[in-house]
Amino acid sequence: MKTKRIFFISLSTSIIMLIFGGCASRYIPSVVNAPMLKNKGEIQASVNGGTSGFSSKIAYGITDNIGVMLNGSFANRDSSENNSDIHKHNYAELAGGYFKPIGTNGIFDVYMGYGYGNIKTAVTGWSVSAWNTEADFINQRFFIQPSIGYYNKITDLNFATKLSLVSISKNSYNKSVFFITPVATFKVGFKHIRFITQLGASIKTGDDNDNFDYNPFVGNVGLEIDLFRKYE
Repeated sequence: MKTKRIFFISLSTSIIMLIFGGCASRYIPSVVNAPMLKNKGEIQASVNGGTSGFSSKIAYGITDNIGVMLNGSFANRDSSENNSDIHKHNYAELAGGYFKPIGTNGIFDVYMGYGYGNIKTAVTGWSVSAWNTEADFINQRFFIQPSIGYYNKITDLNFATKLSLVSISKNSYNKSVFFITPVATFKVGFKHIRFITQLGASIKTGDDNDNFDYNPFVGNVGLEIDLFRKYE
């Protein structure tokens, strides 16, 4: 009962973010892929929707301690009431990392990776006035992501922190911002198929005099297939 209550509270909050979190921003944090791989040959694949747009994720255990993951994100948010309220993006990232079981049901992992994509936005407020119309920007980021979690045949609970150096550039303009993105990911189902809900925040560090607009929330829901995980 407690597990169901936690899941539905998290799911409800994520859906609220999905409905109201579609603001046009120059930076939107991507879904945090928290696979909690346990063994060689395990494969996880999922689709998600929420504040990060439509996202897909896949992770694979190369060995009993080394994993790789590939994440993609797409969004097309165009307000029919306000032509200056636009956010569109295409983004992909690749990462590799180390994972290690802790005891019978715990897992620690850490991944490092690189992401690349483009953002089209028409939000006002740029320091360069000519850019206060629709414009394309390049989005790059380097990140490191440690996490710790608990799993069983019904649930996964993971706490991850994604540390990202994000670069937004266009022509001679280049803005680099460091983000800390702590998230909690909760999965429920049975062995191979699970529903996912993820909640978190995107925290910008340092001073920013260039009115760097971003979405401070992470809220996503999805469905995951997990194959070849070994249970004790």
